[in-house]
Formats: sequence, C-alpha cells, structure tokens
Amino acid sequence: MWERFFQPTYFIINSKSFIIKITGGSVKIADKSTKNTVKEFKGYIYLYTGDVHPEETEFFALENGKHFFVYSLKSFELIKRITLPKGYYSSDVCGFYSNDGEVINIPAERYVYEDKAKNFGHYEYVLCKYSTDNYSLIGKEPIPGKGPYHWYMFG
Repeated sequence: MWERFFQPTYFIINSKSFIIKITGGSVKIADKSTKNTVKEFKGYIYLYTGDVHPEETEFFALENGKHFFVYSLKSFELIKRITLPKGYYSSDVCGFYSNDGEVINIPAERYVYEDKAKNFGHYEYVLCKYSTDNYSLIGKEPIPGKGPYHWYMFG
C-alpha cells in the first residue's frame, strides 16, 4: 500500500527524435525510433524539468535550486552549467525555449527582506532570460500575479 506513495519521480521530454528522461539524479537520452539509450549523465541532485531546443540541437535540465545544465543533442555532451542570478532559485517550475530558440526562459524566485530584524519580507518572481548564443543572462522580467508557473510549460 505505501509503495504507491514512494514511486520514483521523473520528467519526460518527447521531441521528434529523442526521449529525454530527467530523474532527479540523472538525465537519460534515448533514440525515439529505437528506444535505445544514447547517453546518460549521472551524479546530479534535484534535476526535475527541462525543454528541448526547437531545432533539437540541444536541451536543458533545470534543478530545484540555483542551476540549469545545457546538453548537446549532436555530440551528447554537457555544454554548460549555468548559475541563476545571486539570491534567486528555481523550485517546482519548468523553463522553456522561446519559439525561435534564441532564448532560454527560467522562472526564478527570491525572498526580499523588508525588515530583516523582524524576518519580514516577500517573494519576488521573475523570468530569467538567457541567450542561447553564449548562455549569458540578457534580462529578468517580473512575473505578474501571486507566484511562479508551477510544473508546466508556458510561452
């Protein structure tokens, strides 16, 4: 009975050519036509969501934390580990590529203290935008409303 509460958590990305399974501790890339594993990356903590570039040249995996990782779907290697801006983190959200593939959008949050002595403040939610040319931060846009977009793609 209790085993149904402790099932492994994973996130699947289906593209035209690949099936990418993000399990928290690993990322597994399989050929969609043969179902054979092409590459597996292990040793991560809290990787849970991601997206594939519209041209299927790369994909990223986002952790519940301060980083996301970009991988090549040509050489099947890690391209880069990117750290979110200081003080920001992603938790239970899913980033996405822009429709033209030029920008990676990562929802992030941080706690802003209004009175640190009283431990009083509020959360600030932003959409961090990264260029896919060099994976540098090109801007942050406030996310309107009461909080971030949890566990689904938007765009």
